[in-house]
Amino acid sequence: MGLNLPYQVLLGDALNRLRTLPTGWFHICVTSPPYWLLRNYGVKGQIGQEDTWDHFLQRLLDVFAEVKRVLRNDGTLWVNMGDGYVQQGKSRSDAGDTRSRAAKSGSYHTDAFSRVQGWSRATGSANGILLRPKQLMGQPWRLAFALQESGWWLRSDIVWDKPNAIPKSVKDRPGLDHEYIFLLSPSSRYYYDREAWTNGTSYARTVWDIPICSRGNKGHYATFPRDIAKRCILLGSSAKGCCSKCGAPRSRLVEPTPEYAVCLGKSWHDHKEDGRRGQRAGKPCRKFNGKKYQTTGWKDTCDCHAATVPCRVLDPFSGSGTTGVVALQNGRHYTGIELKPEYHSLSLEALKATVTSVPVIERQSGQLSLLDQLEMEIV
Repeated sequence: MGLNLPYQVLLGDALNRLRTLPTGWFHICVTSPPYWLLRNYGVKGQIGQEDTWDHFLQRLLDVFAEVKRVLRNDGTLWVNMGDGYVQQGKSRSDAGDTRSRAAKSGSYHTDAFSRVQGWSRATGSANGILLRPKQLMGQPWRLAFALQESGWWLRSDIVWDKPNAIPKSVKDRPGLDHEYIFLLSPSSRYYYDREAWTNGTSYARTVWDIPICSRGNKGHYATFPRDIAKRCILLGSSAKGCCSKCGAPRSRLVEPTPEYAVCLGKSWHDHKEDGRRGQRAGKPCRKFNGKKYQTTGWKDTCDCHAATVPCRVLDPFSGSGTTGVVALQNGRHYTGIELKPEYHSLSLEALKATVTSVPVIERQSGQLSLLDQLEMEIV
């Protein structure tokens, strides 16, 4: 990364590259790690092609241990993880795969994903996860519980509902059309901006109805929608940046809207009217459909009295740079890590295009002040 850029993508192994980053530097990590035995990216040392589930899980735990170190104590980790079913059969994308058993009595082959280069036929094996074929592996929850046991605070499970999921031909169970997003934190208290993302008048809930991306993104087949990254980044990092000295995020100041204050009655009172009309209890509202709270300003959460700089976003599995693009579009700085050289180049191209295409009107409004902050260094 150049000295004056608001982004960088490090080429190499996620664990090794994370070890070079400073402790307590990032405000949020948004990532979607490889799933076990689902795709073969053809890169030596890749995560996801381990012989056993236990080995795969341990490698992810090692990576997230380093993520925990580089995150601030008030930071958050958002992990997207999908599931799969135990199958037996040779990998279509790797004819030399020895993990899958040879055809025996009771085993079967499948042509799943056979038309997509880089996809693996088998999403698991009875040898690798100690489950019989046809069983749901439970990958997301196995990872979530392991992270919880390793010291992370597991705060929420979010269901990514895919309204445009491809119809399934399976006949003996419902079609799988959702994935999980887990919200975790290094500590019990962390930054969360509830007002940053709302669906009309309601706050973020635990079911996100978001269409999947079209297959492939300039050669990358494992992209997740930008809207997922956007919601996570808005909720988990400050839109008004952080202290340039200690990194403490700026906090939003809110108060009830006048319409909602009436519904709160005695539980809230605008003391600016005291002495003129006295304190009056508001009228009860059984159901309020309007906006409940409004932003009145922002405050520092430290006593440094230093300048404000953008919050810092991390993705150790950068892929095509989806998280980074969204981070830059929303006024954050970004650091990604990518093992595959081709995807590393894709990330840099996407990030460069994002920085250079920020509309002038948005820069002037202060919402996306990327080009005006080029003198600020990430690391």
